[in-house]
Amino acid sequence: MSRSQAEALLLEVSRYTCDLAQRGVTLFGVGELGMANTTPAAAMVSVFTGSDAKEVGGDWRESSAFPHR
Repeated sequence: MSRSQAEALLLEVSRYTCDLAQRGVTLFGVGELGMANTTPAAAMVSVFTGSDAKEVGGDWRESSAFPHR
């Protein structure tokens, strides 16, 4: 995907999301498919909600994030 295609996609999704919000939708989900896409999904949630990035995605550098290991 080229940069211009990615920018166009982001603008279109933004317009679509705003339209849904104006129609009364109050809950949106951000998903991902595949490895390393959790980071962009968490970044978008952080920006859209005004939340701290660590609150949304956690600090995966901390060993406490992996209690099962």
